[in-house]
Amino acid sequence: MSTSHAIATLRLRRSADMSTMAVPYPERFHLAKAYVRSLHKQGRELADETQLVLYALDRQACDGPCRDPKPSAWNARERALWQAWDHLGQMSREEAMRLYVKQLEIDEPDWWRSSAASGPDQQAAGSSASGGGAPAMADEGPDASSCDCKFELLRPKDSADGAVPKPRYEHGSLCIGSKAYVVGGRLGGRYLNDCWAFDLSTRAWRERKWRQVDQSNKTVLPALAAASYLHVGGFKCVVVGGHTKPDDRTEDMKVYKVDLSTMEVERCDAFGESIPSARGGHASVLVRSQVYVFGGEETNTKKLRNDLYVYDLHSSTWTLAETKGEPPSPRSAHSMTVLDGKYIVVFGGGSVSRCFNDVHVLDTQSLEWFEPEVVGEEAPEPRAGHASVLMSGNRYVIIGGGNNVRACPDAFVLDLSALSSEGSGRWVPLGDLGADLALSCEGATIVETDAKGTRALAYGGYDGKYLDRLCTLEMGGSGRRPAAKTALPAKTAVPAAATNGQGPPAVPAADVAAAEDPVVASLRAELAQVKERLKRETQAKMRLEVENAELRKALARHEDELPVSTMVGEANGKGAQQEHATEGGGGWLSYIAGSS
Repeated sequence: MSTSHAIATLRLRRSADMSTMAVPYPERFHLAKAYVRSLHKQGRELADETQLVLYALDRQACDGPCRDPKPSAWNARERALWQAWDHLGQMSREEAMRLYVKQLEIDEPDWWRSSAASGPDQQAAGSSASGGGAPAMADEGPDASSCDCKFELLRPKDSADGAVPKPRYEHGSLCIGSKAYVVGGRLGGRYLNDCWAFDLSTRAWRERKWRQVDQSNKTVLPALAAASYLHVGGFKCVVVGGHTKPDDRTEDMKVYKVDLSTMEVERCDAFGESIPSARGGHASVLVRSQVYVFGGEETNTKKLRNDLYVYDLHSSTWTLAETKGEPPSPRSAHSMTVLDGKYIVVFGGGSVSRCFNDVHVLDTQSLEWFEPEVVGEEAPEPRAGHASVLMSGNRYVIIGGGNNVRACPDAFVLDLSALSSEGSGRWVPLGDLGADLALSCEGATIVETDAKGTRALAYGGYDGKYLDRLCTLEMGGSGRRPAAKTALPAKTAVPAAATNGQGPPAVPAADVAAAEDPVVASLRAELAQVKERLKRETQAKMRLEVENAELRKALARHEDELPVSTMVGEANGKGAQQEHATEGGGGWLSYIAGSS
């Protein structure tokens, strides 16, 4: 069965229970995507065949029918992803959303229960503990101002060797599974390139050493400050740009792929007619397989930028985006996040003479900038170098920063729950942070540490001295503003008996099995062929490398045994290498020597 047939079968078998769930589309689709992202953050991955179909449906729902050029046949993985999307043809966005949720139900039958248990937002979206049916999305929920926010200083426990990271700022941070990673940064005039893992369960630090691999594209991560660190799946991340010490500076921005399980670093290729200049203080986000990079300060000229570049991780190609609307002014040390896989939100930052507190949004589908209507009793004062993290309920937390005069001692939540529907946001002040927390600083980082999006961990910064404090953030309440008490149509009500207070009614096991077998079996078979092709290519490459290494060793031994006259080309007037060149070259000798 082809992928298109499999998708068509899945479309025909959409069960009736999906039409009775309380949460309408597209909210239900975004909840499903959020659940998949939460698995990703935990280091859990769905089956390969499921990832293939979810990728295709996500692209169809967000971008419409496939218009991307067909990848090269040599890139089996990209070819499979492209074919899966292309086979959806002219399927509507709404249909793709419904099928995305359906496919997730097949592989993760309890996803809704897990999503509902993850916080008040999801509970309000589709579950009722009283068994009285699922509340509608339009029912009144807690106001954004009701969100509880708790900051606490976290004291790490002593590790076996007593080692802890040096104080720093402008470093990078990631959280993968049960560990938070701190990489690079600056301490005084020094650029750092060390990597530390903080175990969230034992509260102990452990230094991770970079592994040096003798391959042309492998390296050790250079010492970087004000770079971007993006988690791309599993234990892998990409590092984009950053300021470096003078001896390591280049003209163009560099991208590195980092595997935090093996501690190997790979330099990424850079193709394209327009490659961004080397810079730091920029901001980057990952939207599917593309890295969006905005602004920053050029390392070599100190010029501030407001250009938008896109780096495709699959093709290693840079593109200078041609945007519409008024972009943010040139700046660095701003923050940026992405909502619903579509909207890129930029806040704050600074130039030579001033700092900003404006909010700009880029629609990645139309590549158009706009300024949302942002309300609230109090807005944050202009700032740069602040820490930020997107939490549950599309609550964007802004902490600290500076404004060329002093450190900003407060924190705010930018409630973005209505951005996609109304194009608006709301500021909610969280109050002063207090001196003990040492979060009134610049260059700190904060990362989400749980799949529910309610906890985060902040580290480091600079407030006149370099900091090494850890601070936890725990959020409760809801980021949604109250809506009018309007009941949903009767057809969307979920009977209490059907839901048992746990979200949508369960699909009978027989129906799940019937829907699963042909679709998943077809996708598994197609993906198995791709895997086998990749396996053969990899094995052939490995065999070739081994054979080349063995031949080089044999050649070296043979040369050691030859008379000196033969090695220097004096026997019979010419040596073996000269004779080979005379006869045309390009044969096995030049191949082994790496000249062809």
